[in-house]
Amino acid sequence: MPNQKRPTAKFHPSVWGDIFLSSPTTNIDAKTKLQHEGLKEEVRRMIKVAMDAELLYKLRLIDTIKRLGVSYHFEREIEVVLLNIYEHDYKDDQTLETTTLQFRLLRENGFGVPSGLAKAAGTIEYPLSALVSHALYRPIRRGLPRWGKSLDLPTKLPFVRDRLVEGYFWALETYFEPQYSFAREILAKALVIISIMDDIYDAFNSSRMQFRDADYMDQFLEHMKSFYKPLLNFYGELEETMIKQEKPYRVKYAKDAVKQLCESCFVEAKWYNEIYVPTMEEYMRNGVISAAYI
Repeated sequence: MPNQKRPTAKFHPSVWGDIFLSSPTTNIDAKTKLQHEGLKEEVRRMIKVAMDAELLYKLRLIDTIKRLGVSYHFEREIEVVLLNIYEHDYKDDQTLETTTLQFRLLRENGFGVPSGLAKAAGTIEYPLSALVSHALYRPIRRGLPRWGKSLDLPTKLPFVRDRLVEGYFWALETYFEPQYSFAREILAKALVIISIMDDIYDAFNSSRMQFRDADYMDQFLEHMKSFYKPLLNFYGELEETMIKQEKPYRVKYAKDAVKQLCESCFVEAKWYNEIYVPTMEEYMRNGVISAAYI
């Protein structure tokens, strides 16, 4: 029914355009990099000197470094200081500031601080990934903009939201440290896919989706073909990476989650078509899934 009127929202195009595709490379020059390394060494010296300082000074220093968002550069040094506090300086009769800081910082780093607990045995080993964190760093300009461009949403799916940059900022707020670049990329792509799926169900009330091979796309209308292929590619790439990390089982949980989301969106579309007003219990039971809350 080509002339059927669809309840599309007519979202405005992405305000970012191709700015991230056409922006120049921003690799730091040797002089700036040397300056960064010098500043990091200075902070390391500050942490080392703080080992012999008063408890509150050590806690304030670590808290400041964490609040500046640069603590991932000094995880080992911070761990040594916190272990020293835990084994030698911890007391439960400090001032309010000292008590709250030591409780939060120690608990954040895996130390059990309630009085009466046995002391931690030995130091906590660092995960190997922390040693190669910068090798895992992939700037947004090298992957996501090209992926977003390949979707060609303005042409293939003009009625959906094109919000890749907003999705990336959401992911960046969740995983801002360089070593979590892969998690940022996956979350940003997932948010874009969820957004597209939501808009398709709103406009076309599509049937329930099943994960099958690419041949299954022949049964879809054009708008679903434009969405289903990138969806399969996304989970295919995710599965390849998880296999390399020896964690392929995680992909199954991701697929199960998106199936639940499809089912939930379908229920809302069904309600809309039937002009059905759900009860509060029905709406909340379905809404916690359709809102991608779980």
